[in-house]
Amino acid sequence: MPHTGCKFYGCAAVPDMGMLWKPPGQSNRCGLVVLSHAPCMLERQGRAPNLENCPVKIAMAPAMFDELNTYQRIEG
Repeated sequence: MPHTGCKFYGCAAVPDMGMLWKPPGQSNRCGLVVLSHAPCMLERQGRAPNLENCPVKIAMAPAMFDELNTYQRIEG
């Protein structure tokens, strides 16, 4: 599924550099899950990635999401 509904879809967060990196071969990775290589929860439920309905975003602390949301997306 395309990542158009979520800028974190298919990415890994790199907190030290303030960026989202798209690693090769991990197309459905969730960039909001910083400590693992977890796939998109919505996609696992058979739904399209969508940041507004994302259970990971809803569960995380607003300050953490606000920081991750400033990261630049880098295609690798």
